[in-house]
Amino acid sequence: MKDKYTLLRSIGWILILSSLLIGCNTNNETQLSPNGSDTITSDSVAVINASDSIASDEQDYEDGGEMDDPPLNPEDSLAVMKAIANSVPKEYKMLGFWTWGDFDSDGRMDYMVIVKGTKEENFVECKWQEDSLIDRNPRGYVLVMNRDDQYVVTSYNYECFPSENEDGGVYFPPELYIEYYHRTHVLDVTYSHGRYGSWSFYFKYRDGDFVLVKDCSDESLSWITETVYWECVDYEKLIKTCSKLQNPDEVAEDGASPVYKEWEEEVEHVKVGVKMSEREQWFSRY
Repeated sequence: MKDKYTLLRSIGWILILSSLLIGCNTNNETQLSPNGSDTITSDSVAVINASDSIASDEQDYEDGGEMDDPPLNPEDSLAVMKAIANSVPKEYKMLGFWTWGDFDSDGRMDYMVIVKGTKEENFVECKWQEDSLIDRNPRGYVLVMNRDDQYVVTSYNYECFPSENEDGGVYFPPELYIEYYHRTHVLDVTYSHGRYGSWSFYFKYRDGDFVLVKDCSDESLSWITETVYWECVDYEKLIKTCSKLQNPDEVAEDGASPVYKEWEEEVEHVKVGVKMSEREQWFSRY
Protein backbone atom coordinates (compact mmCIF):
# COMPACT_ATOMS: atom_id res chain seq x y z
CA MET A 1 0.00 0.00 0.00
CA LYS A 2 2.69 2.49 1.03
CA ASP A 3 4.80 1.58 -2.02
CA LYS A 4 1.84 2.37 -4.25
CA TYR A 5 1.42 5.80 -2.74
CA THR A 6 5.11 6.56 -2.91
CA LEU A 7 5.23 5.59 -6.58
CA LEU A 8 2.14 7.58 -7.54
CA ARG A 9 3.29 10.70 -5.80
CA SER A 10 6.95 10.56 -6.69
CA ILE A 11 7.05 9.70 -10.37
CA GLY A 12 5.82 11.95 -13.08
CA TRP A 13 4.04 14.63 -11.08
CA ILE A 14 7.02 16.91 -10.77
CA LEU A 15 7.30 17.00 -14.55
CA ILE A 16 3.57 17.54 -15.04
CA LEU A 17 3.13 20.12 -12.32
CA SER A 18 6.24 22.16 -12.97
CA SER A 19 4.64 23.71 -16.03
CA LEU A 20 1.52 24.52 -14.02
CA LEU A 21 3.33 26.11 -11.11
CA ILE A 22 5.31 28.43 -13.33
CA GLY A 23 2.03 30.04 -14.31
CA CYS A 24 0.66 30.31 -10.75
CA ASN A 25 -0.26 33.76 -9.54
CA THR A 26 -1.92 35.16 -6.46
CA ASN A 27 -5.19 36.38 -7.91
CA ASN A 28 -7.09 34.82 -5.03
CA GLU A 29 -4.49 35.31 -2.36
CA THR A 30 -6.62 37.86 -0.52
CA GLN A 31 -9.26 35.17 -0.09
CA LEU A 32 -6.89 32.54 1.21
CA SER A 33 -5.20 32.61 4.59
CA PRO A 34 -1.71 31.05 4.61
CA ASN A 35 -2.34 29.48 7.99
CA GLY A 36 -5.46 27.76 6.72
CA SER A 37 -7.65 29.22 9.44
CA ASP A 38 -10.40 30.22 7.03
CA THR A 39 -12.39 28.02 4.69
CA ILE A 40 -13.43 28.96 1.18
CA THR A 41 -17.19 28.74 0.90
CA SER A 42 -19.56 28.71 -2.02
CA ASP A 43 -23.28 28.21 -2.54
CA SER A 44 -22.68 24.47 -2.43
CA VAL A 45 -20.78 24.53 0.87
CA ALA A 46 -22.79 24.56 4.09
CA VAL A 47 -21.76 25.47 7.61
CA ILE A 48 -21.37 22.63 10.10
CA ASN A 49 -23.59 23.14 13.11
CA ALA A 50 -22.58 21.96 16.56
CA SER A 51 -25.69 19.79 16.66
CA ASP A 52 -24.77 17.86 13.51
CA SER A 53 -24.05 14.21 14.22
CA ILE A 54 -21.62 12.09 12.26
CA ALA A 55 -22.28 8.45 12.99
CA SER A 56 -19.32 6.13 13.31
CA ASP A 57 -18.67 2.66 14.64
CA GLU A 58 -15.73 0.35 15.21
CA GLN A 59 -15.81 -1.22 11.75
CA ASP A 60 -14.92 2.16 10.25
CA TYR A 61 -11.43 1.84 11.69
CA GLU A 62 -10.72 -1.88 11.39
CA ASP A 63 -7.97 -3.16 9.14
CA GLY A 64 -9.15 -4.78 5.94
CA GLY A 65 -11.41 -1.95 4.90
CA GLU A 66 -11.33 -0.96 1.25
CA MET A 67 -8.52 1.58 1.07
CA ASP A 68 -7.18 1.17 -2.45
CA ASP A 69 -7.82 4.29 -4.47
CA PRO A 70 -9.69 3.86 -7.75
CA PRO A 71 -7.68 4.35 -10.96
CA LEU A 72 -6.46 7.92 -11.41
CA ASN A 73 -7.56 9.48 -14.69
CA PRO A 74 -4.57 11.55 -15.97
CA GLU A 75 -6.74 14.02 -17.90
CA ASP A 76 -9.08 14.53 -14.98
CA SER A 77 -6.27 14.93 -12.46
CA LEU A 78 -4.49 17.44 -14.68
CA ALA A 79 -7.74 19.39 -14.97
CA VAL A 80 -7.92 19.50 -11.18
CA MET A 81 -4.46 21.04 -10.94
CA LYS A 82 -5.21 23.60 -13.63
CA ALA A 83 -8.48 24.55 -11.97
CA ILE A 84 -6.87 25.40 -8.63
CA ALA A 85 -3.45 26.64 -9.81
CA ASN A 86 -4.38 30.31 -9.38
CA SER A 87 -5.97 29.71 -5.99
CA VAL A 88 -2.79 28.60 -4.22
CA PRO A 89 -0.51 31.41 -3.00
CA LYS A 90 2.87 31.55 -4.69
CA GLU A 91 4.78 30.54 -1.53
CA TYR A 92 3.25 27.08 -1.72
CA LYS A 93 3.67 24.38 -4.33
CA MET A 94 1.40 21.50 -5.31
CA LEU A 95 2.99 18.04 -5.25
CA GLY A 96 0.22 15.72 -6.40
CA PHE A 97 -2.54 14.02 -4.42
CA TRP A 98 -2.79 12.73 -0.88
CA THR A 99 -5.80 10.68 -1.89
CA TRP A 100 -8.97 10.77 -3.97
CA GLY A 101 -12.46 9.29 -4.02
CA ASP A 102 -16.15 10.11 -4.05
CA PHE A 103 -16.07 11.93 -0.73
CA ASP A 104 -19.65 13.27 -0.89
CA SER A 105 -21.21 10.18 -2.55
CA ASP A 106 -22.52 12.07 -5.57
CA GLY A 107 -20.94 9.76 -8.13
CA ARG A 108 -18.08 12.13 -9.02
CA MET A 109 -14.39 11.91 -8.15
CA ASP A 110 -13.05 14.35 -5.56
CA TYR A 111 -9.42 15.06 -4.65
CA MET A 112 -7.18 16.01 -1.76
CA VAL A 113 -4.13 17.82 -3.16
CA ILE A 114 -0.73 17.91 -1.42
CA VAL A 115 0.56 21.44 -0.74
CA LYS A 116 4.00 22.29 0.63
CA GLY A 117 5.64 25.53 1.67
CA THR A 118 8.77 26.96 0.06
CA LYS A 119 9.99 29.45 2.70
CA GLU A 120 13.76 29.79 2.76
CA GLU A 121 13.91 30.06 6.54
CA ASN A 122 12.58 26.51 6.81
CA PHE A 123 15.61 25.09 5.02
CA VAL A 124 17.91 24.23 7.92
CA GLU A 125 21.35 22.71 8.30
CA CYS A 126 21.45 18.95 8.52
CA LYS A 127 23.22 17.90 11.71
CA TRP A 128 24.23 14.57 10.21
CA GLN A 129 25.81 15.91 7.04
CA GLU A 130 28.06 18.95 6.86
CA ASP A 131 27.24 21.76 4.41
CA SER A 132 23.82 20.36 3.54
CA LEU A 133 20.29 21.67 4.04
CA ILE A 134 17.04 19.84 4.66
CA ASP A 135 13.58 21.14 3.87
CA ARG A 136 11.48 21.55 7.02
CA ASN A 137 8.63 23.40 5.32
CA PRO A 138 5.33 22.01 6.60
CA ARG A 139 2.82 20.35 4.32
CA GLY A 140 -0.90 20.83 3.93
CA TYR A 141 -3.85 20.09 1.71
CA VAL A 142 -6.44 21.58 -0.62
CA LEU A 143 -9.77 19.77 -0.80
CA VAL A 144 -11.18 19.89 -4.33
CA MET A 145 -14.76 18.76 -4.86
CA ASN A 146 -16.38 18.02 -8.21
CA ARG A 147 -19.55 20.12 -8.40
CA ASP A 148 -21.40 19.35 -11.63
CA ASP A 149 -18.06 18.74 -13.39
CA GLN A 150 -16.62 22.01 -12.05
CA TYR A 151 -13.77 21.76 -9.55
CA VAL A 152 -14.34 23.81 -6.40
CA VAL A 153 -11.94 24.30 -3.48
CA THR A 154 -14.15 23.80 -0.42
CA SER A 155 -11.50 23.74 2.32
CA TYR A 156 -7.74 23.99 2.74
CA ASN A 157 -5.01 24.16 5.32
CA TYR A 158 -1.56 24.85 3.93
CA GLU A 159 0.59 24.03 6.97
CA CYS A 160 -1.30 21.56 9.16
CA PHE A 161 1.03 18.59 8.59
CA PRO A 162 4.73 18.30 9.49
CA SER A 163 7.42 18.15 6.83
CA GLU A 164 8.83 14.84 5.70
CA ASN A 165 12.18 15.82 7.24
CA GLU A 166 11.33 16.32 10.91
CA ASP A 167 14.02 15.56 13.47
CA GLY A 168 13.63 11.92 14.45
CA GLY A 169 15.93 12.19 17.46
CA VAL A 170 18.03 9.05 17.29
CA TYR A 171 15.49 7.51 14.94
CA PHE A 172 14.29 8.10 11.40
CA PRO A 173 11.86 10.99 10.69
CA PRO A 174 8.21 10.22 11.43
CA GLU A 175 6.13 9.17 8.42
CA LEU A 176 2.80 10.64 7.43
CA TYR A 177 0.17 8.45 5.74
CA ILE A 178 -3.19 9.70 4.48
CA GLU A 179 -5.62 7.05 3.25
CA TYR A 180 -9.30 7.03 2.43
CA TYR A 181 -11.50 4.03 3.29
CA HIS A 182 -13.89 3.98 0.35
CA ARG A 183 -16.24 1.41 1.88
CA THR A 184 -16.79 3.25 5.15
CA HIS A 185 -16.04 6.80 3.89
CA VAL A 186 -13.42 7.45 6.59
CA LEU A 187 -10.26 9.49 6.04
CA ASP A 188 -7.33 8.11 8.06
CA VAL A 189 -4.47 10.52 8.82
CA THR A 190 -1.66 8.67 10.61
CA TYR A 191 1.71 9.95 11.80
CA SER A 192 3.98 7.01 12.66
CA HIS A 193 7.25 7.19 14.53
CA GLY A 194 8.29 3.57 14.83
CA ARG A 195 9.40 2.64 18.30
CA TYR A 196 8.13 5.92 19.76
CA GLY A 197 4.51 5.34 18.78
CA SER A 198 1.93 6.70 16.37
CA TRP A 199 -0.98 9.14 16.18
CA SER A 200 -4.09 8.60 14.05
CA PHE A 201 -6.94 10.96 13.27
CA TYR A 202 -10.15 9.76 11.63
CA PHE A 203 -12.40 12.11 9.69
CA LYS A 204 -15.67 11.95 7.81
CA TYR A 205 -16.71 14.30 5.03
CA ARG A 206 -19.40 16.82 5.88
CA ASP A 207 -20.47 19.90 3.92
CA GLY A 208 -17.25 20.80 2.15
CA ASP A 209 -14.77 19.74 4.81
CA PHE A 210 -13.59 16.72 6.78
CA VAL A 211 -14.70 16.58 10.42
CA LEU A 212 -12.85 14.78 13.22
CA VAL A 213 -14.77 11.81 14.61
CA LYS A 214 -12.03 9.90 16.43
CA ASP A 215 -8.36 10.14 17.31
CA CYS A 216 -6.05 7.48 18.67
CA SER A 217 -2.45 7.34 19.86
CA ASP A 218 -0.08 4.73 21.15
CA GLU A 219 3.26 4.78 22.94
CA SER A 220 6.09 2.28 22.57
CA LEU A 221 9.46 1.54 24.13
CA SER A 222 12.60 0.77 22.19
CA TRP A 223 13.38 -2.47 24.01
CA ILE A 224 10.04 -4.30 23.61
CA THR A 225 7.70 -4.75 20.67
CA GLU A 226 4.45 -4.45 22.64
CA THR A 227 2.58 -1.18 22.88
CA VAL A 228 2.90 0.17 26.42
CA TYR A 229 -0.02 2.59 26.29
CA TRP A 230 -2.90 3.17 23.88
CA GLU A 231 -5.86 5.54 23.97
CA CYS A 232 -8.64 6.44 21.59
CA VAL A 233 -11.13 9.31 21.90
CA ASP A 234 -14.52 8.96 20.20
CA TYR A 235 -15.94 12.45 19.66
CA GLU A 236 -19.42 11.18 18.92
CA LYS A 237 -19.77 9.08 22.05
CA LEU A 238 -17.48 11.34 24.15
CA ILE A 239 -15.73 8.23 25.45
CA LYS A 240 -12.00 7.63 25.80
CA THR A 241 -10.84 4.01 25.66
CA CYS A 242 -7.46 3.26 27.22
CA SER A 243 -5.11 0.30 27.50
CA LYS A 244 -1.87 0.14 29.54
CA LEU A 245 0.80 -2.55 29.72
CA GLN A 246 1.15 -3.55 33.36
CA ASN A 247 4.35 -5.62 33.22
CA PRO A 248 6.80 -4.02 30.73
CA ASP A 249 9.91 -5.06 32.70
CA GLU A 250 8.87 -8.71 32.89
CA VAL A 251 8.04 -8.70 29.18
CA ALA A 252 11.42 -7.17 28.31
CA GLU A 253 13.62 -9.15 30.71
CA ASP A 254 11.87 -12.50 31.11
CA GLY A 255 9.78 -12.80 27.95
CA ALA A 256 6.60 -12.87 29.99
CA SER A 257 3.22 -12.57 28.32
CA PRO A 258 1.98 -8.98 28.29
CA VAL A 259 -0.76 -8.07 30.76
CA TYR A 260 -2.92 -5.08 29.90
CA LYS A 261 -5.30 -3.02 31.97
CA GLU A 262 -8.17 -1.66 29.89
CA TRP A 263 -10.76 0.92 30.84
CA GLU A 264 -13.14 3.57 29.51
CA GLU A 265 -13.83 7.05 30.78
CA GLU A 266 -16.04 9.91 29.77
CA VAL A 267 -14.37 12.97 28.28
CA GLU A 268 -15.42 16.54 28.92
CA HIS A 269 -14.44 19.98 27.72
CA VAL A 270 -13.54 18.86 24.21
CA LYS A 271 -14.64 20.58 21.06
CA VAL A 272 -16.90 18.42 18.90
CA GLY A 273 -17.15 18.80 15.12
CA VAL A 274 -13.60 20.09 14.57
CA LYS A 275 -12.94 20.65 10.88
CA MET A 276 -9.70 19.55 9.29
CA SER A 277 -9.17 23.10 8.03
CA GLU A 278 -9.56 24.67 11.49
CA ARG A 279 -6.61 23.27 13.36
CA GLU A 280 -3.26 25.03 13.02
CA GLN A 281 -1.28 21.82 13.45
CA TRP A 282 -2.46 18.25 13.74
CA PHE A 283 -0.62 15.66 15.85
CA SER A 284 -1.05 17.69 19.03
CA ARG A 285 -3.96 17.49 21.44
CA TYR A 286 -6.25 20.34 22.42
